[in-house]
Amino acid sequence: MGDTTGSLDAGRVASHASKPGKRRTRPRVLKLHANQAVPDLLRNRDRILDLLPDSMEDVTVKDAEYHSDSRERWVENNQMLTERNLNAHHRVIDEVTKELHDGAVVLELAGGVGFDADLFLRRTDKVGCYILSELSPSMLEYARETNRRLAEDPVVLCCLDANEILIGDNQVDIIYTVAALHHFPDLDRSLAEMNRVLKPGGRVVFGIEPNFLWMQTLTTLRPLYRKLFPAKAHSAADEVAEGFVMRDFERIAAVTKWRLEKLMPGWFFTGFAHYGLESLYRALRLSRRLRLPRPVERLFLSADKAVLALPFAKRFAWHYTVAFRKPAAGAPV
Repeated sequence: MGDTTGSLDAGRVASHASKPGKRRTRPRVLKLHANQAVPDLLRNRDRILDLLPDSMEDVTVKDAEYHSDSRERWVENNQMLTERNLNAHHRVIDEVTKELHDGAVVLELAGGVGFDADLFLRRTDKVGCYILSELSPSMLEYARETNRRLAEDPVVLCCLDANEILIGDNQVDIIYTVAALHHFPDLDRSLAEMNRVLKPGGRVVFGIEPNFLWMQTLTTLRPLYRKLFPAKAHSAADEVAEGFVMRDFERIAAVTKWRLEKLMPGWFFTGFAHYGLESLYRALRLSRRLRLPRPVERLFLSADKAVLALPFAKRFAWHYTVAFRKPAAGAPV
């Protein structure tokens, strides 16, 4: 068991340049190789724990590099503090925190800069261990530096690959990920790993997963975008991601033997407004992204709620939040 600094897939995302004039120390990382029990993670929570496998998918490594390089702009780039995005993320956290029991072990996969972890920890103190995971140690270090809640008990910061989660069997009460499942290159393998570490009776929530219809529409327009904006950095995973149709979540339930408990559509008019504003920002080469007044965004969200309540309208939502439950021990499958 060796002590490494900032390692990721043989150092490919070992460290990242800071802003000019600003020095940033490398995160203190402890490399662990075997599957870990939660008490072992908690004992080492003062370090960033590297539980990455020896090799990973190339697209996964490239995507980690992209997101880590943009970590200081992540909130602004993704417009996280707009009414529309706060509403979507709070809906996910509502689902994640319901039925939570004292001492629960929570695993957030692909947690970014800890935005949703912060929402979660503001909401409840029942959790016994909150594992915030990402691929890049630099991303986790930035999350801890910029949010005091992520530096306190019971938060553990781990570098994890969803394709090979180095945590022991039946350790976790709830697993969730937000706007990331469509980036997993081997979905069946990731689902099998989640199922393995999840306790019987545990829950899984996939939040804000894009609709295949709109994802493919944006993919079709991508060559034009690349021609207009050739110098823009982009997510390698987005290049190959397809999104989901509703029956895909039924397939996930069938493959894992989980019970599909809830499927919530999100955004209709709001989706067009969101991507329209993003297009204007890029086309006009603005220094800051455009924002709608909060009352206008609330009006869009109210209209979305009315439209998405109509029969067959769910299939036209821009994204979905989906909740599953693993059968309890001894329960019929």
